[in-house]
Amino acid sequence: MKINGIEFSFSAANAKDLERMEAAHLLSEKESAAEKLRIEKEHITSLPEIIRGQCKIVMNFIDRTLGDGASQKLGLDGNDLNDCKRVCSAILCATQNEYKALGLYTAARVQRNAL
Repeated sequence: MKINGIEFSFSAANAKDLERMEAAHLLSEKESAAEKLRIEKEHITSLPEIIRGQCKIVMNFIDRTLGDGASQKLGLDGNDLNDCKRVCSAILCATQNEYKALGLYTAARVQRNAL
């Protein structure tokens, strides 16, 4: 799969790759909940610190999904949440395009909407 012009060994048609992505998503949800608790518990009000925490969660998801170091290859440095969101959108778009090319898009959407 090509993300922002960089080729990664990931395919939306590979069950193992999708399992890795799903596991990464579940870990991201846990990290997000833990980060929210940390912010509340430590009374963190520094927006830069909050943004870096969110970036770390997104970058962990990308690295777990596409492979260690993927977030750095994609130019992420943990400081710009917009950059992190753009990369996640590119991953989603590439995944959807692969589904469409394989004729799996409709089936995947139906299954996802049933949940």
